[in-house]
Amino acid sequence: ATGLLERALRIGHEKDDVDVTPGAHDTLNWGLGRHFFDDWLEAAVLGYDTFQITDDTLDYAADQKQLGKVLGKDLDEGKVTLPLIYLMRKAEPEEQEALRSILHADAVSDSDLTYTLGLMVKHGAVDDALQVAQNLSDEAKSSLSVFPNSPPRQALMALADYVVQREM
Repeated sequence: ATGLLERALRIGHEKDDVDVTPGAHDTLNWGLGRHFFDDWLEAAVLGYDTFQITDDTLDYAADQKQLGKVLGKDLDEGKVTLPLIYLMRKAEPEEQEALRSILHADAVSDSDLTYTLGLMVKHGAVDDALQVAQNLSDEAKSSLSVFPNSPPRQALMALADYVVQREM
C-alpha cells in the first residue's frame, strides 16, 4: 500500500506541482489540493469495486484450471454477490426458492452448484454483473482523466481495463 500511495503522490505532484517529499508539509494532506484526493479516491474506489465485482463473477464463470479459483466458493459460504443478486432478480419464482434453499444449506452439493451455474448462464447474471464492472471501470478511467498523461496514469488506465478483461 505504501508503494501505491507514493505513486499516487507522484501523480499529484505532476498535477498540482507540490512538494511530496516526506516531511515537507506538516498538514495531513501534504499540501495537495482537495481535488487531488477526491479524484484519486474516486478512481481508487471505483477500481476496487470493479475488481471485486469481476472477482465475484469468477466464482460462477472461471476456468478453474486456468485461474486456480474454485467455482462456487462464495455460494458455499452463503455470500450474496452481484451475480447472485442479478440471478435472483431474473429467476422464476421456483428457481428463486431453490436458490434460497441452496444459500441456507450447510454445504453446497455438486448438483446445487451445477444447477446454480446453469441458471447463471440461462439468465445472463454473470454478463449483467460484468457490465456493471465495465461501467465502473469506465468511470474510474474518467476520474483519472483529470491527471496529466503520464506513465503512472497510463498504468492505472491499463489496470482498469485488465481488471474487467481477466480471462474467465
